[in-house]
Amino acid sequence: ITDDQLVSNIKRFIHGNLNRVTLKMLEVEFNLDYYEINSLNKNFKPAKYIKKERLELTKKMLSNRKSISEISERTGYSETYLLKNKYKFLK
Repeated sequence: ITDDQLVSNIKRFIHGNLNRVTLKMLEVEFNLDYYEINSLNKNFKPAKYIKKERLELTKKMLSNRKSISEISERTGYSETYLLKNKYKFLK
């Protein structure tokens, strides 16, 4: 399996588990340590990718008038965090 295929698999795993995924989960799932995962592709950093995907999903769901509890469930952000930062997401 190539590094690019592995990155695709990691992205797919992140999408399927966006509400609860952690870097530790990625290490266990793909049997790689933090440095190996971060070295697969210079343009792919899992922590930044997870943050970006959660942010985009939150913005999309807010613009579609989804409830805070539904957004929390799908993104992994707490309801308190979402309420506190709601306007930041709408920018």
